[in-house]
Amino acid sequence: MLRAWRTVAIILPAIIAVVVNAAFAEPRQMPSVEVFSAGVEYPNYRIPSFTAMPDGTLIAIAEGRTGDDPGFGGDIDLVTKRSFDGGATWGSIQIIESFDGGTVSNPTTVLDQSNNRLWVLYNRWEGALGTTDSLPGTTNNTAWARYTDDSGQTWSDPVDITLATKDFDNWNAVGFGPGSGIQASNGRLIIPAARWQNGWHTYAVYSDDHGINWQRGQLTPGGNISNENQLVELANGHILMDARPNTGIDGQPRIITSSTDGGQTWLSPVTGQAWPNVEIAVERLTLQSKGDDLNRIISTGPRGPSRTDLVVRTSYDEGATYTHERLLHDGYSGYSDLHVLNDGTVGVLYETNQARTIMFTRFNREFIEPPAGLLAYEGFRYASSEALANKDGGYGFSGGWAASAGGGGSSDAYIEQSDLHYANFPFTIEGQRRVWFRRGGSMFRTLATPIDLDQDQTYYLSMLLRQDADSFDNKNNTEALSVSLLTGTQEIFGFGVNGEESFYINFGDESNFTAAKSLAKDIVYYLVAKIVASGSSSGNSDQIFLEYFASGSLIPETDAAMSWALTGSLGANSLASLDGLLIQGGKNADWLVDEIRIGTSFADVVSNVPEPASIIVMVIGILALGRRRGSYTYRR
Repeated sequence: MLRAWRTVAIILPAIIAVVVNAAFAEPRQMPSVEVFSAGVEYPNYRIPSFTAMPDGTLIAIAEGRTGDDPGFGGDIDLVTKRSFDGGATWGSIQIIESFDGGTVSNPTTVLDQSNNRLWVLYNRWEGALGTTDSLPGTTNNTAWARYTDDSGQTWSDPVDITLATKDFDNWNAVGFGPGSGIQASNGRLIIPAARWQNGWHTYAVYSDDHGINWQRGQLTPGGNISNENQLVELANGHILMDARPNTGIDGQPRIITSSTDGGQTWLSPVTGQAWPNVEIAVERLTLQSKGDDLNRIISTGPRGPSRTDLVVRTSYDEGATYTHERLLHDGYSGYSDLHVLNDGTVGVLYETNQARTIMFTRFNREFIEPPAGLLAYEGFRYASSEALANKDGGYGFSGGWAASAGGGGSSDAYIEQSDLHYANFPFTIEGQRRVWFRRGGSMFRTLATPIDLDQDQTYYLSMLLRQDADSFDNKNNTEALSVSLLTGTQEIFGFGVNGEESFYINFGDESNFTAAKSLAKDIVYYLVAKIVASGSSSGNSDQIFLEYFASGSLIPETDAAMSWALTGSLGANSLASLDGLLIQGGKNADWLVDEIRIGTSFADVVSNVPEPASIIVMVIGILALGRRRGSYTYRR
């Protein structure tokens, strides 16, 4: 017994650290990096395909295009790069195939997890021929396969699989994917495909002998209604196909069909989520039958208008609907492919720079699913040196940033490269961006979940801010930064910094201030507001508290440890429902703002550290689990 408790004493601190870091991880996206850069070895790159290998190697494959126009003309080679550090850096370009007789296209990969062999299926085109001028019964358009057994260091010779995957005498052309195929739970390798014969029509090809032989499934019902597509295995073992419609119109619903026999035949199609007219990626993230808490399927693509703003969406009902949209890339974005990495994070390879460059980013689960106590978050992951305008990233908000309460006009705040650096900040900075109020400006946004003061609930709001030093000091509100929480267009209370560099709270007719010069210019501050709402039946007054910390200060780990420098009270219970956030900068000062959080949990909004009681409960649960099962294994 003594030995057992000694073991617990040794491992308990480590377990606590793991619990804190894993269960309360910050919603996070890795800054995007260029993988294939326009003008480096090829004028442009398109059609990404991405795979995470079991040994941790990340493999990116694309079309290297020699034409000046990324959409048309020139020779096309199949090229690849590898990363050994989770996508932070990428090696040199390796050419998988350069077809002397024409071009290659549509790289589509599938990993055979039984032997760690990665297959890439692709198409060859003779000369400058394309979809409509390739003729049936000829080698104008053919299908090929290669594989690697050493995580992309070397590749096999090409294998012609045209006769197995194409109706040679009747179809003009076939195109795989592009992107990725899947390996079904029964081991079958399945690749999405489409054929051209007076229009595109979708189907799948598959192999039951680890890629030695390939077979062609039947065409999907409904005729020539869809083309490029992606596959995912559902929790019930069926295969779902999510296909781009042939309408060529942005905002049209995707064409969804499913197969009960592994891609051999397909059920009648239904409508899916709406995207611009572009290829998207679909991937299984979690599966309850493998020990996960929920079934999750994720999808990436540009939300629009047209090919702009790459987002990720999550489905909790096996692809029927998608929610939790998060912005991955602000600006032009086209085709994308994604894969779950060994550590459970998700890697995304996507087109940008007007379809000339391919970039990579990675995000974790908390990026798409905020902690329960975090109602709204904004890290400003938008293109730098642009007006905030009507940008609508982050989460927990409705619509984009406007200029005034009620959503009028476009926000006249601006996005700057980099973030506000606060030493000892408890969260990992996600944005690498910040908002700049250039001698004035305002930004308003509606909260998706209003702050309801007619209930017994505590809310927190936190943000980083800094005032740039000027050669003059007006000592009036033309230098102020104000933060207002509104009902409609009416301010219920506000707080911020006035022209005397004092922190303040406004509560109706009541105001409280710190001493003048409490804030020094050119220093980053962490500002935290606490709202204690009391239900109408309690007879208590609603209250607001404020605390601020200069960069380098340690943030208390619990609410009880906060000093709350300013307090205010309405003097009566309020029934208000706060549904808007307005931030305004004075016209004679430059203000920077970053990392806005609103929520009901001190840990999720302020400290990133759970209450001690919560830690003990989780530790006991883990110890009990280890006692029953001998060890604990994380499953993604």
